[in-house]
Amino acid sequence: MEQLNRITLSGTVTGLTLSELSGRLIAGFTLIHTDTLSSSGGSAFSKKTCIKAIVPECRRIPAETISSLKNGQTIRVTGFLKNWKATLADGTEHSEHRICVTGLETCGKDDTNTVELRGIIGNIRTASDGYSARATLCTTRAYKDAQNQWILENTWHNLDILACRNIPKDTIAKLEKGSKVSLTGRLTSQTYTTADGEEKIFPEIIPSIIQTIEPQEPFSYDQ
Repeated sequence: MEQLNRITLSGTVTGLTLSELSGRLIAGFTLIHTDTLSSSGGSAFSKKTCIKAIVPECRRIPAETISSLKNGQTIRVTGFLKNWKATLADGTEHSEHRICVTGLETCGKDDTNTVELRGIIGNIRTASDGYSARATLCTTRAYKDAQNQWILENTWHNLDILACRNIPKDTIAKLEKGSKVSLTGRLTSQTYTTADGEEKIFPEIIPSIIQTIEPQEPFSYDQ
């Protein structure tokens, strides 16, 4: 199955930090995107989505572009979602979703929020009325390391699936653990504070289109 994990998101830069790793400049920040949505009664309201992003210096993103980033700036990024793991000072493992940015540009409007994923359903819980479900989805990214060996990296995504014009109730009913799916949707997030006072961001994907994929031969990485 061909792999896909792509996000395009615009928003405002906050909490910007710059550092160097192996002589390359790296930017880290939180991107805040604002969607204008409609309630069931037809009234409009704003929904803010927050996610952390990492921008490494590379051929497509030179150091000059990274060093010109500023808090409060509106930008549009493209990249992929990744479960970022780190060991804290007390030795505990910490994991969070981040965007690994592969493309970046300044923009005048915060008007882009698109996620495209292709992967395998993990756990799924369907509501009793069948009109919604919460699920996890695993995507796999393949890349070559410094020794030119293929590395397979799994990323788990949280899905909040709601029946709509493009996702009928019958489609939700067919989803089960192990189902191969392709989806397009938007990123959303919930922010909460732990008992220790640390703020956490919990990202979710709300699909607008879901298609099941028939079983195929495993994707070959020997290309």
